[in-house]
Amino acid sequence: MPAPKFIKLKGRNPYSEQVQGKANEPITIAALLDRAKKELDVKFKKPTLGDIWDRLEMNAPRVAIVSGSSDHPAHVMDDVTRLWCAVEVWNQGGVPFS
Repeated sequence: MPAPKFIKLKGRNPYSEQVQGKANEPITIAALLDRAKKELDVKFKKPTLGDIWDRLEMNAPRVAIVSGSSDHPAHVMDDVTRLWCAVEVWNQGGVPFS
């Protein structure tokens, strides 16, 4: 199933102009989505590094997932919620960061 269409963000895209983040950024996203695939009972096609790189290059919306410290009672379930959120951001055509 192809990724949903997303809003094209206009303006400068430093990712397509520079090399600094191209090696590290996709790896962190792949690790997040890989962990979600392993830990959640969710079916989705795990993206390749190329899939991730393409979204970054096309300036897909980058979505930061902010969660609290796992040792605080208010955030005990944050890790599961964070992983579900990452999957949904990816499925909607964005690029999740956490």
